[in-house]
Amino acid sequence: MAEGPKQTFREMSKYTYKVQEALKSISSGKSQCFYYPGCGNDFIYPLQHFSDKCDTFVFCDWKVGDRNSFLKKIRTIPDVTICDDRSLPVIDDLKELANMEDILAMFFPQIPSNLRQFVGNPALKEGQFVELKIGNAEKIIQVFWLAMEGVNIYWRLFASHRIAPLILCIKKDWGINCDNGWTRFEDCWGHLAAVARDSACEPEWLVTRENKHNWPWTQIVDRFDDWDDRPVIMWGRQRPTP
Repeated sequence: MAEGPKQTFREMSKYTYKVQEALKSISSGKSQCFYYPGCGNDFIYPLQHFSDKCDTFVFCDWKVGDRNSFLKKIRTIPDVTICDDRSLPVIDDLKELANMEDILAMFFPQIPSNLRQFVGNPALKEGQFVELKIGNAEKIIQVFWLAMEGVNIYWRLFASHRIAPLILCIKKDWGINCDNGWTRFEDCWGHLAAVARDSACEPEWLVTRENKHNWPWTQIVDRFDDWDDRPVIMWGRQRPTP
């Protein structure tokens, strides 16, 4: 029997509450978070290989994919179950999270007006949230997909709260030939690194393609030869975590 309007409203309210609580958990530093800006459609490998370390995943990309392709990919992952997998509504109250006025004024006040217009008015501001179970484990993994600019989301979710994700993944080559040359994630003097460096806390681990970054994370923690067309490395920081 089809759900009535009241039941649908209750389910949407429950979903909105879970989204808000998950975002609060991230920004309070309670979550062990994997953050992947410019992710494209690269969801499967991170969820399969890092769910033992992380309980929250934030995938962020303002150019590639959409919520339906994200959900389709998630549903193809072996031994992964979406909790309450019905008609999952889009997160539609994300205007403040996507707003870039604060970060542009604080970190990049001198950028040209055309670049400010480009990064300050993304075409999409939608998102998707799901809860997953991996295999037979009782642990629930919370996953966000956000059609938003990755440097700003790092600032909004982490740096502005004086925290950092446990793992920052920047293995994609975004920024090299991107429109207006906004950012290169792998560059330690780029926009993302500037925001991360200004925070009171930095990521514990950095994930990049081999020989494809100059951030001061130089201790090899792990190596993944089957993730991409070239080896991917997980790096530790030079100094230990306080």
